[in-house]
Amino acid sequence: MLKAGAKKVYLLLVDRNSLEKGINAVLRILLNSDLIVIESNSIRKVIDPGLFIVIRESMNNPVKQSCAEVIEFADKIITFNNTNWDFLPDNVFIQNGGWIIKE
Repeated sequence: MLKAGAKKVYLLLVDRNSLEKGINAVLRILLNSDLIVIESNSIRKVIDPGLFIVIRESMNNPVKQSCAEVIEFADKIITFNNTNWDFLPDNVFIQNGGWIIKE
C-alpha cells in the first residue's frame, strides 16, 4: 500500500475473537483521517464500511471461507483472471468525504 501511495500503513494482527476490539482501537487512532482503506474480509463482520469491494480471482475459483462469509455484502465484486481486471480503479471516486463507484 505504501508503494501505491498510502501515507501510513498499519498491520492489525488479532485473534478472531478480538477482531472488533482490535479494529475499534485502530479506528480511534485514525478518527481524524480523511479516508481509510482496509484489506480484510473478516473486518466486514464487525464494521459497515462506506464501500466494500471484493476482489477475487476468476469466477471459476472458489473464494476463501472468510470471503464467502461476507461476499453478499459487497458493493462491487471485481474479477481478476491473472492478466486482466473486469473493473478499473479509476471508477472509484471520493465524493462528500467518502468512497463511491461510478461505472
